[in-house]
Amino acid sequence: MKQRPKLLLLLPLLTLTLVAGLLMNSASAHAASSQALQSTPAFFLAQGGAPTSGGPTTSNLIYHGGPVMAGEMQAYAIFWEPGGSFVSATYNKLLKRFLRDIGDSKLYENNEQYTDTSGQAPTGAELAGTFVDTSPYPSTPFLQDSDIRNEVTHAMSVKGWMPGITHLFLVYTALNEFICSSFLRTCSAPIGHTCGYHFGFGTPAGVVLYAALPYAGNSLTQCYGLSGSPNHDATADAEINITSHELIEAATDPAGTGWFGPGGFSDEIGDKCIGVFGPLNENGADVSFKGHHYIVQEEWDNTAHGCVLSGPTHETAD
Repeated sequence: MKQRPKLLLLLPLLTLTLVAGLLMNSASAHAASSQALQSTPAFFLAQGGAPTSGGPTTSNLIYHGGPVMAGEMQAYAIFWEPGGSFVSATYNKLLKRFLRDIGDSKLYENNEQYTDTSGQAPTGAELAGTFVDTSPYPSTPFLQDSDIRNEVTHAMSVKGWMPGITHLFLVYTALNEFICSSFLRTCSAPIGHTCGYHFGFGTPAGVVLYAALPYAGNSLTQCYGLSGSPNHDATADAEINITSHELIEAATDPAGTGWFGPGGFSDEIGDKCIGVFGPLNENGADVSFKGHHYIVQEEWDNTAHGCVLSGPTHETAD
């Protein structure tokens, strides 16, 4: 039986999918870099939050003609942890392990049904690099979206990372630092109603796709809502679930012109399955990737017309 624990109603309203609006296609990445974003960012709403318009539906995802992260996604984890800040002892380790594990999973394989105009689809993901930044936050306890963008640019410069339609930069912040956005005039939980979001911006070198991921331990009630923790670190397990949601939405709708339902940017592949988990095993997990246990939400499968942890269910969709 599937469980719907209160998990933060991760409802990425505009679905943290955060991918909601930027780029175009890898072949035209340079041209895209000089163009304005096409849509608003997608937010992952905390429990009790609700999209300002649209919302998840039970209809299948629809292709809107834009790019997907075809082939292998390159994920870059940026841990912004100034001196004196706090994250749990196993937080970084578990997030990096998850990012190494998910790309070969049956859950990520579900993305292979969501192709672009050339028939290419997301087929895998890998952790391409990590960066721990101990430099101070420009302001505290509130960061703006512009600060997150600047941090991504800084990490790219330090590490020599490049932008691209298949590259996703994930920025994780520490305890009691909140990320605010003028997009919806709100901040991250518990001050506001989001648990993260992802978006993008153009540069002369290409489009930069990023996810802003505040510390889930700021409000586990709103950004987790579960009693168990398969890795004995509830904050890390909560952040892993949010990361999974955003990673897969970024893969299938990186520019806000890919795959989403009739409800718009709050009706992406993960939004439809917020809080839907498979049966939990003795470790309190609903999946095992490379022998490691995680609790992650299901994702929408057009071929099954429902939420799954392993897909596609059928060879072809109706």
